[in-house]
Amino acid sequence: MQCCKGTLYLYFNGILSFFRLFFFDMKKPFLLFLNILFLFGIGAPSSLGASEREEALKALKKLPEGKITLKVVVQKGIESADSFQKILNLEKKSLSLKQSSEAPLDPLLVLSYQDLNNQNESVSIYSPSKLVTQSTDLSFKKYFSSGTQFEAGIVQNLGSYHFDFPSPSAFDYKEYQLKVGLSQSLWKDFFGQSTRWQIKALQKEAEALRGELVDAISDWFLSMAHLFYNAYLAQVNAQLAQNNVKLKQRLYQITQLKKKRGTAELPDVLQAENALSLAQAQLTDARSALFNEWARLVVGLKFPASWLKLDPLEVPLGLDDPSARALKACESLSKEEVAQSNVKLKKIRKRLKGRELQLLSAKDQLKPDLRLQVSAAYNAVDSLSLDNALEELKDFSHPNLVVGLSLTWPLGRHQQKAKYLQELSSRDQALFDMKIAEDELAVNWISHCRSLKEDFKKVKQLKQSVDRQKLRVRLEEKRFRLGQIPLQNVIMAGDEARQTQSVYYRSLMAVKENSWSILKMSSDLDKEIEGLVCQKLGQRNCLSF
Repeated sequence: MQCCKGTLYLYFNGILSFFRLFFFDMKKPFLLFLNILFLFGIGAPSSLGASEREEALKALKKLPEGKITLKVVVQKGIESADSFQKILNLEKKSLSLKQSSEAPLDPLLVLSYQDLNNQNESVSIYSPSKLVTQSTDLSFKKYFSSGTQFEAGIVQNLGSYHFDFPSPSAFDYKEYQLKVGLSQSLWKDFFGQSTRWQIKALQKEAEALRGELVDAISDWFLSMAHLFYNAYLAQVNAQLAQNNVKLKQRLYQITQLKKKRGTAELPDVLQAENALSLAQAQLTDARSALFNEWARLVVGLKFPASWLKLDPLEVPLGLDDPSARALKACESLSKEEVAQSNVKLKKIRKRLKGRELQLLSAKDQLKPDLRLQVSAAYNAVDSLSLDNALEELKDFSHPNLVVGLSLTWPLGRHQQKAKYLQELSSRDQALFDMKIAEDELAVNWISHCRSLKEDFKKVKQLKQSVDRQKLRVRLEEKRFRLGQIPLQNVIMAGDEARQTQSVYYRSLMAVKENSWSILKMSSDLDKEIEGLVCQKLGQRNCLSF
């Protein structure tokens, strides 16, 4: 199995070391114990069943390019990660605010029924002594964005009048009424101005929440990138530790051979043994750290459970390279241009605009309410049939017209003042948030771009240093075999080579994470993941707002 070559190499080397120590060096029980532990612990092949291994390997081969990349991680996270599903809840809040913005203009249908039996004392002997009525009222009401309240309805009355003078008698009647009314605000909600501000404010807040969703998705992407790069770095460190063990095993074997030939002494062998033991302990730690990162990746993104039983050291991981795009963005965009397109700032601006509109609306609520009212009502009465009354109603021959003004003047206005102060505070808070965010973005853009350029140079220098250190290790090992240098020189060269490579890969991962952060600030990251997110949401242009 190709995926197990590294592990099998260590395994069989462990067997050789075990027999060598057991038969030729029984005086070193501590080193013998370490080799046994390494052989049956981390050095042993996984006990994963053949069928499960086949299933896991087939799943890996089906991935694009046959390896796990950041794109694969993000796509899987969008499909099944709980952390992404939690972010999508913001979509519901945005939709809720959109619904709330339409609520003030919702039409209203009212159906009412009354059964009246009025036997109050009459004001005149000619007035009815008793009034019995069954009334059904169906009306339609709607408030328009012009500040106009419209109402229309039809009323059906079935009643009877009872008289005591000049002789007890009763008069039954059937009546239909048709009523239409308009009420126009002329001050507090001047032709709907305050209402329109409230509606627009809620719409802006909904758009801001949409921006919060987009910003949260971008932050989630960065967290997935951090998770993936940590796993990659842990795998690299484990590979470096494994290579270090191989080097220390070769040095130990060479030193033993030299001791038999009389060109090395016991302290040299002890030094080689100690270096090998330390390298094996470091490999144990590195593999443990790698498994933890691999488990976070598999469990958090709900990859097949069988993947947990694979040796994560042999799982193929592929790196992306966003740094070229990030450098281009740094060179072509000014901080002012970035501020115009930045999702976080756009979100804050929309929230600020909503707060300003709410403040204007709250200020209008302090004013008195002057309303112009116009209404018209028509009725038709028949003593025998409702149908006759309804037919007569169509003539509109019995109007009741009303025109008037009403003025409502609040004297205390404590509630309105409290609302105004609350909205004033919210507006000021949003204004400060915007200024702070603008300053932070400007500083972050400059510092991230500067760091990216410097880290680029550092990575190139480290790559050259890595190549030099690898060459140095090969040459030092060759010189040691020839007896030209002491063992300590080779050990030091190997340790420094491993340390240099570790620093190189850490710096490389930092460049990639920094590049994604720059693309997030310039809003290019949204374009990177928009297709995957929109497919999940079943929408087009789902990250635009």
